[in-house]
Amino acid sequence: MKSGTPRTSSRAASSVHFRAPGRARSQVELRKLFADSATLRDWDVEKAGAEDVVAANGGIFEAVPTISIDVLKVHVSESTLSAIAEIIVNVPDDKLKVTDVITFDAAGLIVSVRAYKG
Repeated sequence: MKSGTPRTSSRAASSVHFRAPGRARSQVELRKLFADSATLRDWDVEKAGAEDVVAANGGIFEAVPTISIDVLKVHVSESTLSAIAEIIVNVPDDKLKVTDVITFDAAGLIVSVRAYKG
């Protein structure tokens, strides 16, 4: 499969999303990863639209500047343009095991992120 196809874009996008936490702290850089209609849903928040999704992520970094993420596994589905990531979110005095379900558009931009604790 040649570069630029959905398969390559999904794999690349999920890699960028999870393996560049310093880059993702910049709201300008983070915004480049999301489609305009992106959504975010987790156990505390639900946001729609890329600007609101990016702001919600930025709020996490502001509230917990020492937060870090350890990626345990990333499972990419080529046929559905989606990825499931098993991660550990390290916050002061705690670690949260989280599973993110991420979908992408044909260009490799993130369309939705659903995060689940446990």
